[in-house]
Parts: sequence; structure tokens; C-alpha cells
Amino acid sequence: MTKLSKRRLARRLVGLALAVCSTLSLGCATALKQGDRAFQAGDLERARAAYISYLSSGRAFGDGESRARYRLGLSFALPGAEDRDLDKAEQALEAVIARDPDSLWARQASYLLSLGRERDRLAAELAAQAERADWLLAEVDRLNSETEQEDSEVDDSEVQVKRLLAEIDRLKQSVAELGDLLEAREQELEQIKRIDQQTPP
Repeated sequence: MTKLSKRRLARRLVGLALAVCSTLSLGCATALKQGDRAFQAGDLERARAAYISYLSSGRAFGDGESRARYRLGLSFALPGAEDRDLDKAEQALEAVIARDPDSLWARQASYLLSLGRERDRLAAELAAQAERADWLLAEVDRLNSETEQEDSEVDDSEVQVKRLLAEIDRLKQSVAELGDLLEAREQELEQIKRIDQQTPP
């Protein structure tokens, strides 16, 4: 093989390598754009698939990677999303913070995670108060039953029943307030989604 043909072959190989790299980069960028378009259109399932494809390509980096991870997490966290998975949402959002801690996406991810922790705390408190209310209702039933059986203890039982009913009313009000807080957090998540959908990548 002559020196000339070796040089031609080397140039062709370099050109082919550059073309392959360019095609891979284009495909990677296309997946990110497809994800952004689908996310802004509210098609969370398609957006999720595109972001996963982009992040799995091995060519995700910088702001595009952070945006894809953030929106992937958001697509798993939003109320009403099919296949809603708060664990996957948390993993994606934590990855944004770990990989790009100073970015806008990391700050938004951190805020969403704090909302999620508050939601979990409110839900646990709501469950505990509901359990307490159930116990109080059972206690009211027991005292009512005793009241019917023991006339001599009617006055004391009625006082206890009134006190328990007052506590039940307080608990109901507290449960309603907690429910309103939870609903407000869900609406806040939805508002974040709408804002993010209107924000160009």
C-alpha cells in the first residue's frame, strides 16, 4: 500500500469517526428536545421516555443533563401523572443536586424535595389524628353504652361524652386544616409544572 493510499485511508477513517460522533451528538440533542417539547405539551409519559433515553446515552452533560433529571423527577412527582412514583422522583431530584449543586435546577429540586418532606409529615400527622379520632368515637360509643346501662353514672358519662365530642370536633377541624395544607402543596406542585412547561429550555 502506497503512502498516498494510507493517507487517504487515514483521512477517511477520521472523517467517518467525526461523522459518527456528530450523529451521536445530534441524536442525544434530539432526545433532549423531544423530552422538552413533550414536557411542555403536558405529555409526561413521552417526556419521561425521551429524558431517560437522553440520560442513558452517556452524552448528557451540563444544563441539559440537569434540566432532564429535574423534569424527569417532576414527571414522576406531579399529581395525576400516570405511574406516579415518588421514590423515583426523589432519586432523580437528588441526582440533580448531587451532580450540579449550584444550578437553578438544583435549587428547584431542593425546594421540591422539601415540599415532599412536608407533605409526608402532614400525611403522617393526619393519619395519627384520624386514628385518634377513631379511638375517641369508639370511646364515645362505649360510654354511651355504659350510660344506658348505669343510670347512676349518667351525669359523669355525659360530661365525658361532651368532652370527647368537643375533642373530636377539634380533631376534625385539625384534620380539615391538614387536608387543606396537603391540597395547597399539590396545587403548588401543579403550579411549578405549569411554570416549568412555559419556560423554554
